[in-house]
Amino acid sequence: MDSSADQAPAHQHGVGSSIKREGWALIELISLAGIAIAQPTFETEKFNAAALSATGATLPLLILFTFIVILVPAIFLWAIELPVEILAPKLRPRLHNLLLSFLVSIILFEALGSTTAFELGQILGVSIIGGLFFSTLVTKYALIKTFIRVLAFAAPVFGALFLLSAPIQSILPTQAKSPSLDAGKANRVVMIVMDELSVKTLLDGDGKIDGELFPNFAALASDSHWFRNTTSVAPFTQVALPAVASGEYPANAADLPTAKAFPNTIFSLLGDSYKVTANEISSERLCPLQVCPLKKPQGFLHLEKAIVRNAVDLWWSFASLGPGADFGCFCDAWTELDGLRQGQRFISGIQPSSEPSFNYVHLLIPHAPWLLTPSGQSYEEGFSVPKGLTPELKWSSKVVAEANKQQYLLQLQAGDKFLGSVVTRLRTLGLYDDSLIVLTADHGVSFRNGSGYRIIDKKNYSDILWVPLFIKEPGNLGGGTIDDRPASTVDIVPTMADALDVKIPWRQDGVSLLQAPVARSPRKFLGWPSGFSFLPPSETKYSGFDEESGFAEVLATPAINPGVAAGTRMYAIDGSSGYANLIGTKPESLLDLTKPRTNAIYTNPGDYLHVRPDASYAPWALLKGGLAGDTQGLIAVAVNGTIRAISRTLPTYLNSPGFSVPLPTSAFIYGANKIDVYRVGGTSESPSLIPVKLLQLSGET
Repeated sequence: MDSSADQAPAHQHGVGSSIKREGWALIELISLAGIAIAQPTFETEKFNAAALSATGATLPLLILFTFIVILVPAIFLWAIELPVEILAPKLRPRLHNLLLSFLVSIILFEALGSTTAFELGQILGVSIIGGLFFSTLVTKYALIKTFIRVLAFAAPVFGALFLLSAPIQSILPTQAKSPSLDAGKANRVVMIVMDELSVKTLLDGDGKIDGELFPNFAALASDSHWFRNTTSVAPFTQVALPAVASGEYPANAADLPTAKAFPNTIFSLLGDSYKVTANEISSERLCPLQVCPLKKPQGFLHLEKAIVRNAVDLWWSFASLGPGADFGCFCDAWTELDGLRQGQRFISGIQPSSEPSFNYVHLLIPHAPWLLTPSGQSYEEGFSVPKGLTPELKWSSKVVAEANKQQYLLQLQAGDKFLGSVVTRLRTLGLYDDSLIVLTADHGVSFRNGSGYRIIDKKNYSDILWVPLFIKEPGNLGGGTIDDRPASTVDIVPTMADALDVKIPWRQDGVSLLQAPVARSPRKFLGWPSGFSFLPPSETKYSGFDEESGFAEVLATPAINPGVAAGTRMYAIDGSSGYANLIGTKPESLLDLTKPRTNAIYTNPGDYLHVRPDASYAPWALLKGGLAGDTQGLIAVAVNGTIRAISRTLPTYLNSPGFSVPLPTSAFIYGANKIDVYRVGGTSESPSLIPVKLLQLSGET
């Protein structure tokens, strides 16, 4: 039965028939576009719902957004058909069926990409063939179009489910009122929550802050109560951060970190008595709007445009991923993760004030991607997940884990510099002495071969759970103490309230750490088997852990290369400390010319011809490339005739051993710089250097 009669040329029908025909054409497009575009868009937006709160999304905005997602793609395709209806009406039915087939191909591509292990080419081929087959069927059988028209009801159902979903409901503005409090003991409260900061990465192996590597953390500790035995409650921010801010164990891991889901926080506690400046990331909105109004109120249409633009990016990312595609955060991660820029906004927000002030920042340092030098320069642009993780987010080898840890520690030194800038700002304004300063982290991170980066197991739990907690009380200068009682991040808000002499009007799981230790239930954490923030555990069930063994391991673990001078140890990959004394030497006296030279390719040779050591973007501070053949082991890198780094080859780079070597920015001069690479031989007592011939890899950047 031929369905082309449904769309016979317009001149063969009256006006009423034309309107009916166009209406059915639009409904058919809405039906298939609802499945191809609207439904995935709504799902990805739900997974990224907290990011919408940063735009000030309200119910009217979201309702308009829902109509746009359902109608605009279909209207756009329908508008393509109209000129053909006028200019070549006989071609209109074919074009309409072709557009329907195009939408079916998109549906197939998305479905196969997210549910099968097919290669991208296979998925694309099957999707195109499926679309063409559908085109044949829809031309031949009118019943298929009837079915498509019936399916049109699905699009508004998708929209309604989106608006009524828990993630979207959780971001709608809340009107919870802050309690009226006296300003308390401190006129200034400063709270820094770092991200992915394991306390053991600050330590020297003796339980002390490594002051050579992290002088500003050590200085803050000297003025603070350092609760050294503090643990997080979860390995992911959406549970770990609300625990920090509320003093309670989150009851549902699926709840987004918003004020609606968590109305009782440090922000609501202080919001009525303190001027609150909260620097949150786009995926959270724990500070309610009445306490933290949007910094730049925008018009309705401007906000709607921002929401729609983000939705387009989300859908395109989902639809174009192909194999293994899944819903996740495809937001502007590389902008969001610019921790130093975010930190600078926080510092700038610390201003003199006659009224009590609360300055807060959730700082995405030393959070991945690890792109920063200790000075805060970046040697890579754009967002990237840690390299060397398996699809299960476990480290693929020991050397890969060590290489990533090295770059993590260098970025942590940039975090130390940030902390120094905060303290300098407070001192310059005369605010430091009388401020309540709190520094902690939501959770840590692990670098162990075979273990998860953030998936907790029996080997790595001490890396991920133990976090720093420094609390400097007003007037406490040079009176630092170390307290090793079992503490949790749920204790932070009760401790802050105690320091400020204010009462918390809601039930707390935590206790004040400024009071004498009390008998408590064992600490607990929420496991996260998926390893993905957007796939929380189906059941919010907290578990215990071996507290004593974990804490002992924390105290005994040095950050990197114990016993090596601070100026060199960060540029000798962990475990290569025996060869660290090569750093700072001239290679000529150690050359071994009896062994054959190995060729190497490096990907950014042009970067070393026009160096600006003070530039914010410093790609030359990370030498990347690979060695020919199967040579593996230690390598040394010289800059301008002096060895500046010791590293190891990585398992693969274009099917050969690779390298990714951070270099100190202080080793470079303006203009052209000379790079030499050597394979390291011999013993640590009698090392030798085998020159490597560097070749440019064309086309690589």
